[in-house]
Amino acid sequence: MNGFSLYSPQARTHSEDDFREMVDQVQILQGKLTAKTEALLRVGKDLEEAGSERKAWKEEKENYESNLKRIEKELAKSQQTIDRLKSSHAAEKSELEARIAKAELRLKSTDSDSSHLRAEIRELQKDCKIYRQKLAKVEVLRMASEDGGDVFSPGPSEGGRVTSSSRETRGSLQEQRLEDFEKLNHEHRQLEADFQTLLTLKEESIQEKDIMAKKIDRLQTELSYLLNGDTRRIADDLDDVLAENRFLKAQLNSAQEESDSMKATLSKYRKMAEDSDNKRMKARDRKPSEEDGLGDKSSVAVINMKQSTVVGVLYIDLITSVREMVSSHSIDLDESDYRAITTILLDSCNDKQMALAHQRKTNKILGARLAEVESKLQKMESNRSPGRSNPFLLSPLSPQRDEPSPDQP
Repeated sequence: MNGFSLYSPQARTHSEDDFREMVDQVQILQGKLTAKTEALLRVGKDLEEAGSERKAWKEEKENYESNLKRIEKELAKSQQTIDRLKSSHAAEKSELEARIAKAELRLKSTDSDSSHLRAEIRELQKDCKIYRQKLAKVEVLRMASEDGGDVFSPGPSEGGRVTSSSRETRGSLQEQRLEDFEKLNHEHRQLEADFQTLLTLKEESIQEKDIMAKKIDRLQTELSYLLNGDTRRIADDLDDVLAENRFLKAQLNSAQEESDSMKATLSKYRKMAEDSDNKRMKARDRKPSEEDGLGDKSSVAVINMKQSTVVGVLYIDLITSVREMVSSHSIDLDESDYRAITTILLDSCNDKQMALAHQRKTNKILGARLAEVESKLQKMESNRSPGRSNPFLLSPLSPQRDEPSPDQP
């Protein structure tokens, strides 16, 4: 079989050719066995590589699934935000439309009332003109009757008609008409003022509506940029923007507090300088004989007060000026001057303490901001892929401060 004869127990003797043939067959079988073994090793190696590739693909699949879930959650949150903004925009739009409709109705009613009141005013003006003419005639007749022999004296028939009772009734009617006219005129002015107020409210509501529409359009544009990953978006992360906004607000509040404290200090120093000026003027008025002796002292004290007002925040300059004033032998200081100097020094110390408190608050804000940035960097480093390099490892978070030179204070 297969080109060679099988071994049979009957064949006790073998020739040399048979032995060589058997050796060749054994070598052939060994070669086949070696080839099969190598093939099996290659297959096992391929299986191991396939298993490692399968694990890698499985990990990538899990990463893609987690990223997909995260993106879906972010998309759902963004959609909820958009829906909330749309609902709030619709509610504000409906409210503004209702307010505009009410304002238009009130405007129409005000226009009709104004036209009606104008017509009544015109009628009242005509009546007032007629009544003024009648009153003038009655007054002329009364004056003529009182004077006696005047050329404008009425005849017996006219004098009989113009009696005291008729004059009183006409005067009361005239007064009533005038009061009614004044009331209507006041109401007319009030309605005109209300009309102008409604017009301004309408203009303000229209402006607010336009501003809100522009704001909503801008928000929708920015949301579309964020969702689509456009390069024109404001920032990659909204949390960074919010944190920066909080940091800037805290800085603004601290700056406002410092500005208020500086204004209060300056007003205090200005008041003290003015009080010192007033005291010097009163002392000069009381003692005119000592004008030459006290003139130099008051002028120097006023100059020092003004200097302390200008450089009240700079503690070193203030101490220097106080030392010069106290150590000067040409200036005679009294008890009020020493009290003023003590008050200025105490206020300067209080201002220094307040400035230190503001500086500590600013340092706390900066520390909180730095902690937020470090936490975000740790999250980014933990979430980044293993193949990518961290750019923050190349440059430190906070730059190294240069060593101060010996010339610097």
